[in-house]
Amino acid sequence: MQLDRLGWVAAAALLCLLLVQTARLVWLRSGPRRRIERARWQGREGERRAAALLERHGYRIEAVQPATTWTILCDDQPHAVGVRADLLVSRDGRRLIAEVKTGESAQLDTVATRRQLLEYSIAYDVEGVLLVDTQAERVQHVRFPRAVHAERSSARMWLVAAVAVAVAVWLVRLGP
Repeated sequence: MQLDRLGWVAAAALLCLLLVQTARLVWLRSGPRRRIERARWQGREGERRAAALLERHGYRIEAVQPATTWTILCDDQPHAVGVRADLLVSRDGRRLIAEVKTGESAQLDTVATRRQLLEYSIAYDVEGVLLVDTQAERVQHVRFPRAVHAERSSARMWLVAAVAVAVAVWLVRLGP
C-alpha cells in the first residue's frame, strides 16, 4: 500500500513539474511578442498624450501615422522609400510633421532623432517639424537651415570681380 501511495505522489510531482516547465516555456517564448505589444501600447499612449499637448498649444491634428513615399536618387536611379511620421498637424495655415519622443530620445543631441527629423523635413511637403516630448510636456519647432556655401562663394566671386575691375580702372587712369 505504501508503494502505491509513493507512486502516486511521484506521478503527481512529475506532472506538476511538467506543467510548471510548460508554463515557463510558454512565458519565455511569448516575451518578444509581449515586448512588441507593450511598445505599441506605449507608442499609442504617447501619441494620444502628444495630440492632447499639441491641441493645448493650438495645433490641429490632421492625421495620425501619415505615410508618404519619398523618391531619392542612388547613382542617378530613383529609389522610392516609405516614410511614416507620428502626426501631421496644422496651425495658422501651416502644416507640420510632429515626432513624438520621450526621455533621452527627445533631445536634439540624439543622432537618430535628429536624422529622423531631418528626413521628415525633406520627405513630407510641410513647412517644418515639431519635436514633442510628452514626458517634459514640451513642443519644439525644429528647422534645418539649408546650406549657404553656394551663396557665399557667389558673393565672394562678385566681390573679387568688383575689386579686379576697380584695380583695372585705376591702372588705366594712371596710364603710361
